[in-house]
Amino acid sequence: MHLSTISIDHLKKYRTAFLIICISLIFLFLRNKYHLSALETDEGSYAYMAQELLRGNFPYVNFFDHKPIVIYLIYALIIKLFGVNTVAIKACATTAVILSSLITYKVARIVLSPMNALIVYILSLFSLSLPFIQASTANTEIFMLFFIMSGIYIILTKRGYLWDMAAGILIGSAILTKTVAVSNLFAIMAFLIWQREYKRILSLTIGTGITVSFPLLTYYAIGGREYVNDYWFANFTYNSLYLRQLRFPIRIFNFPIGIITENIAVWLLGITAAIYTLFHRKEITLLLISLNLLIGILLIQYIGRGSPHYYIQLIPFLSLLTIALISGINKIQIRSALTSILIASAIISIFNYKSIVLNTRTDQLLAPIFQTYGRGKWYDNSVFLSTRLSQYVNPGDFIYNLGRESQIYFYTQTRSSSKYYYDRPVWLAPETMNTICSDLRRNKPKIVVDTLQPPYFTGPIWEQFRQKIFQCSNLKVTREEKIDFSTIYFIK
Repeated sequence: MHLSTISIDHLKKYRTAFLIICISLIFLFLRNKYHLSALETDEGSYAYMAQELLRGNFPYVNFFDHKPIVIYLIYALIIKLFGVNTVAIKACATTAVILSSLITYKVARIVLSPMNALIVYILSLFSLSLPFIQASTANTEIFMLFFIMSGIYIILTKRGYLWDMAAGILIGSAILTKTVAVSNLFAIMAFLIWQREYKRILSLTIGTGITVSFPLLTYYAIGGREYVNDYWFANFTYNSLYLRQLRFPIRIFNFPIGIITENIAVWLLGITAAIYTLFHRKEITLLLISLNLLIGILLIQYIGRGSPHYYIQLIPFLSLLTIALISGINKIQIRSALTSILIASAIISIFNYKSIVLNTRTDQLLAPIFQTYGRGKWYDNSVFLSTRLSQYVNPGDFIYNLGRESQIYFYTQTRSSSKYYYDRPVWLAPETMNTICSDLRRNKPKIVVDTLQPPYFTGPIWEQFRQKIFQCSNLKVTREEKIDFSTIYFIK
């Protein structure tokens, strides 16, 4: 009798942990198809920048991209450990989603019962796999979530200036993964002001400031003002040009409606709970989460790019607030694991069950009402194209891509002839064309790959760009070969 009681108590103690493990394994199974998919454009760019970093080159100085440095360090670590392996990159992104959702569960446990918090974990986990919001990628937002949620958890559960500095370091790391995470810093500071905890703001700011300034100081120590100028151009000047492509009154309305239609219950309930919390302010945990959600929405809309993946960072907050609203905080405490799973399943099944189980995009289900963001065929083609290129080039050879499919450098382990290895900088900062031309003359490519092809790139502007590249670099084409979305030019 005594042994049975101990066994039952033991099972109850570890029941939630057992359920979390089971749910995580189901999640891994459902994401398996994604692990086998090709790299998309952003992933390809991060992977190539990481390869160059491992070759001893400096991001922004030797090779250009405009994301903060942490994403390249993460990719470099993955490539260092697992080699040129897309499955490893995707699997690490899935691991990041699980870890972020686990921290979200820990935050939820501050105000919710174990079973209610379990629903939050399920919602966060599966909402971070929806296709329209582009969560099934190894993008910056996926990796920065762990830093954000860990920082928030420390703010809520720990005291002391060292802990607040630690939270600042985590939020600073999120900002160095993607700058939009500055909204979370603003939210935490607003929360501390609301709570009149001004000393904590100082510690938080010191931790964030040290973290954010560390790469800039490192660049200055290694290369002086020249390296700092390259760092500044990529992270600030270029991004401000990118931001100003759309005028302010217009860009605030640039919203991808599909992210709501595929997860409508979580969005509507989560935002309702956030607004309700701001007016009542009884629970400080929900107040902090609400501020992160609402300030995040405001900043993302101010940026106004309309890219679905920008909204990934809001998912944990939406998930937690949704269940907080449903449970009514301490009024409905679900105790049954089966009930928790059924409630979570009911919520995520509204509009998105086909997305998760059948891997069908909501925007495809509702097309042509909503814009299609998918370019899956193009990404798959980049694998075939890279396989073909590998017949003509060796790892370390110089090639050049007229377009944005940077993953071909990663797949073939080749190097771009120019610092600017994709076309977009030319349109925002025309002076970069001079650098591209001089780079191509100095590092003559064996092959130029033109991926600026229909159906995604049409019109005379692309033909003019193509001609200008060949003319200014004095490249002579011996023959060409067409492959689906691309043309391969063999250089004399």
